[in-house]
Order: sequence, then C-alpha cells, then structure tokens
Amino acid sequence: MTEISSNLNQPPPDAGFRERRKFVRKPVPEVFVAVELSDTVPAALSDTPAALAWAGSAIDISPGGLGLTLPEDIPVGSEVLLTFWLDEATVFSRVPSVVVRKEHGFGLGAVRFHDWTHHDLNALEAFLVAA
Repeated sequence: MTEISSNLNQPPPDAGFRERRKFVRKPVPEVFVAVELSDTVPAALSDTPAALAWAGSAIDISPGGLGLTLPEDIPVGSEVLLTFWLDEATVFSRVPSVVVRKEHGFGLGAVRFHDWTHHDLNALEAFLVAA
C-alpha cells in the first residue's frame, strides 16, 4: 500500500512522480512519422534493415517530444531524425531527437526533441495552441 504524504508540496515516495510529464501532450493519432537513425548511432545497429528508415504512427506531441510507435531494435538513448506533417502548414523534416522511453513488446516509445530552431519550435507551439 502506498503512503499518502501529509505535506502535499512534497513528491510521493514512489517513482511515479519522476514519470510525470513536463508538458501537456496533444493526441495526434492521424500523424505518420518517418524515423531515421542519425549518424551517431552505434555501428551494431546500422546493419539492420529497420535501422535505415522506418515509418509509424504518432500518439501524442508536446513542445518537448513525441509519443510514437517504434521498432523493437531501436534502443533507448538512440539519436533519431523524425519527419512528420502535423497539418498542411506545419511540416517538420529530420528533427533531431533522442529515444527516451520504450515499452518492449508493444512497439510504443517516446522521443525528446533537441537542437530545434526557434522557427520550428514556434511553429509547433502555434499548432498546439491553435488546436
């Protein structure tokens, strides 16, 4: 049984607190995402067909990252490049990202965006606010 803290300003004692997301995420199940491994991926992965290029469905998006389906052989910590269209006016090409979470056996994962230009970040935030 989990203890309830009497001080609501303190995090709960379990790991669930660390798993809470920093940003509100918007569901985008109609979005398809092309995934490429970046040049920094270990050579052991570069020989697998799934490592060359892969496409899957997005789940949700926030200014910090994207939930999506990922192949099993792309491990957490891999740097990937994502290409996706949120709508006709909001298109992103080869967005640098890092795989931060995988749910093995389900094909689900999450990536954190990094090295975004201000223009791209502003375009994503405008899409999120408009919806």
